[in-house]
Amino acid sequence: MTCSRFRRLYDYLLIFLTAGICSLVQCSQPVAGGTSTTDNPKVIGRVVNRDGSPAGAAVVMLYPADYNPVADAGEITPSTDTTDSSGYYRVTAPDSTTEYSIVATDPQTGTSALLTDIVLTGTTTEAAEAKLVPPGAVSIAVPDSAAVAGGYVYIPGTGIVVYVSNSGMVLLGQVPEGILPSVNYVAATAPLMENILTTKVAVASEDTVVLPYPQWRYLKKVYLNTTASGADVAGDVTDFPVLLRLTENNFDFTQARSDGADLRFSDAAGTRLAREIESWDDAENAAVLWVCVPEILGDNDSQYIVMYWGATPPDTVGSSNGAGVFDTSKGFEAVWHLSGAGDETASDATENGYQGTPVNMDAASAVAGVIGNARHFDGTSGYITIPNSASGELDMPQNGEFAVSCWVYADTLDSLWHAIAGKGHEQYYLKLKCFEGAKATWEFVEFQDQEGWAFTEDSIPPAPGEKQWVYLTGVRSGSEQYLYINGEQVNDSTHLMTGDYGRENGDDFTIGRHARAVTIPYDEGWCYFRGMIDEVRVMSVAPEPDWIRLCYMNQKTEDKLVEFR
Repeated sequence: MTCSRFRRLYDYLLIFLTAGICSLVQCSQPVAGGTSTTDNPKVIGRVVNRDGSPAGAAVVMLYPADYNPVADAGEITPSTDTTDSSGYYRVTAPDSTTEYSIVATDPQTGTSALLTDIVLTGTTTEAAEAKLVPPGAVSIAVPDSAAVAGGYVYIPGTGIVVYVSNSGMVLLGQVPEGILPSVNYVAATAPLMENILTTKVAVASEDTVVLPYPQWRYLKKVYLNTTASGADVAGDVTDFPVLLRLTENNFDFTQARSDGADLRFSDAAGTRLAREIESWDDAENAAVLWVCVPEILGDNDSQYIVMYWGATPPDTVGSSNGAGVFDTSKGFEAVWHLSGAGDETASDATENGYQGTPVNMDAASAVAGVIGNARHFDGTSGYITIPNSASGELDMPQNGEFAVSCWVYADTLDSLWHAIAGKGHEQYYLKLKCFEGAKATWEFVEFQDQEGWAFTEDSIPPAPGEKQWVYLTGVRSGSEQYLYINGEQVNDSTHLMTGDYGRENGDDFTIGRHARAVTIPYDEGWCYFRGMIDEVRVMSVAPEPDWIRLCYMNQKTEDKLVEFR
């Protein structure tokens, strides 16, 4: 029998004899503050490979559970042993009152194992079997103050540490599989103070745990399904504002702040995503949010974003960032969700700040829409005007690149013409055009200087008619013009109603009627709309067909994009 094998048997025999003697006589307890070198307790155990075979020549290091590899490096030397051919080790614990952790590593293969919460139970303590597997990693965000303070992030009870000099994500590599009690940050400017970034982190072999919001208690993956069973979009779509509807069926409102201010989002790689809260009602367990996703993959059902909530400390908040979701650099020039009370300002979610003023509308004009609240227009006097919008970002050039979209619900089909949203009768607009006793159409129009009205339309039927929500998108791309209904292109031909008039760009943008009464080429009046309008957008780009379809499939009542699995 080899000496090392004899030593292992001796240790186990010692445990047995100690237990037997203690049943007959009162055993003395270790003295508080540690034991002498001679009487220092031992931790014994075995290391195996993934297939269960003994891991010989593995390095085993015993760390105090709160060991800091920077602050304690000059004062504490972890106990070390190398396993014998059968995988056994025996290390000395310098202090019987301290909890310990063990990190075992095979220098040849790089595989490792982690054991935590080791509590000494006598002169010899047997640790659980340690299984060597390829390590994982932890990608974690450090506080914004790290850009100034510097410092380091470490895993207590190990020698794993990484220095930081900027805010954002840092990577802790070669982390053994297991449950990390915590991950801590120490600022260089305050070396005696520690910030526990997160606790109970589960690390899997050959996987990277991404923690962009480490102080948030809860998270959930939100899948984006673009396959035929979902939104049925084949091409990739970029810079897309994803609509999320939270209910008691997919979210526990009691775990979040009463206003939802602690909600955060990231992609699968941990990149933080801008989000806007359109509405939040924790009493009714209902919320509407928008999250900007840089790229949504076509024909894919495995892509997901991650939602985080339940911040610690609880006063961690963040403002709703509509300007980040509907970014003007991506072509969003105005976005009116039309939520809130009917007589409240119709806020523009973009940084352009084109706030809408309701005219002849009261609080009751707010109604349930397709997406949260919408506004109801009475067809006789109520409308929304956007002051100071005649010039600027909403003043689209003739034959330029732009789009106008909204959800619309007509109360009735009559013999009148009804303006939905646009910037004047002699510039561009969406309209419901009716003829007594004949067909009615949805229409997108751009006025051509000294030529007349270029219009693209689709009739009702087959397009949905009264008392049905319809998603309209009018697109102008140079000399081309398109009309989409419910995410589908229904017409790409342009007709011209001639008129030898100048193009007028002095009108403000309006919703629910024209900015001024129509008198040319004949008298149409103000063209008030009767019904409901929701989610009006103006873009200075011509979106692709897949982008428009994804808007419809995501925003309609039976959302086909988002899945809470």
